[in-house]
Order: sequence, then C-alpha cells, then structure tokens
Amino acid sequence: MNYSKNLKDLIQTVAMDTELPEEASAAAVTATLRYLTARLPSPMVGKLHELLQTNPNELSGDAD
Repeated sequence: MNYSKNLKDLIQTVAMDTELPEEASAAAVTATLRYLTARLPSPMVGKLHELLQTNPNELSGDAD
C-alpha cells in the first residue's frame, strides 16, 4: 500500500511507542482505520481520512 506522509508518521509513531516492527504497526493502524471507517458517522470518517490523507475505499478487508 502506498501511504501518505501523515499515515506514515502515524505508523512510525505506533512502531516507536509499541516497539512493534513497522510492518506490524502498519497492519494495526490499517485495521484500526477499517474499524473506525465502518463504525463512525460519515462526517467523522471524512475528517479522519482528510487529516490522514487516506482514501477509505483503498482500505481492504473487513473491520470485524
């Protein structure tokens, strides 16, 4: 997946704070974004993806 600068920063922060490998941190962040995208009201989802410069349609997999 091609990550935006903001999303890369979030993944690196998770990796540093949790001492997880960057690949595992990316999986955790992506899973969290899928979960939030599926459950938050649309305006909040839009703002979240705007801030992270991500596209909710590019997130693959189920949020469950």
